[in-house]
Amino acid sequence: MEAYRYILAIGLAVVLAHVIKSLVLLAQTGKLSFNLDDGGFPSGHAALTASLAVMTLISEGIGSPVFGLAVGFYLITVNDAIKTRRSVGEQGEVLRKISKERFKVTRGHTLREVIAGSILGSLVAIVVFLLCR
Repeated sequence: MEAYRYILAIGLAVVLAHVIKSLVLLAQTGKLSFNLDDGGFPSGHAALTASLAVMTLISEGIGSPVFGLAVGFYLITVNDAIKTRRSVGEQGEVLRKISKERFKVTRGHTLREVIAGSILGSLVAIVVFLLCR
């Protein structure tokens, strides 16, 4: 297993996701910000875990136990982003509205943000694999 391909794919997927996220925020708000809290388009978590799963699929094959672990890691991560963290963020928004205290509320991802991150991470893994043969 050539670890550098995995590291390159994962790192590039996360960096690209955050650059795109910054550009989307710039288009929406008119301000450039690299303070990328949880949430936003596309999901960096999904990009990272999808790139890992796809790189493992390409390198090790569908029958590999490591591929199974990578898919499990991906599914747990995106489930957490969409369901758990999203729900907690929505509840935090309600609490902030009724509370006199100000506190930071982080939110999870929408399904669209996770799908975009997953596609980005998958494409990055394929490109990295093809370029680093």
